Amino acid sequence: VLAEAERLRHMGFKVIDALHVACAIQMRCDYVLTTDRHMLNKTVKKIGIVNPVDFLQREVFYGE
Repeated sequence: VLAEAERLRHMGFKVIDALHVACAIQMRCDYVLTTDRHMLNKTVKKIGIVNPVDFLQREVFYGE
């Protein structure tokens, strides 16, 4: 987790955000839900970073 968090830090994530995303990746989550625009502007190949409203609309309307 710490190595992944460090990699995310080098991508521009804040320390606590990097740890949250690294933990979610470790737990094999598909998404991290956040309203933090700084995080939403980042792309991570291993996990989707999505706004909660967009996530719910996607789930309800498209069943993804």
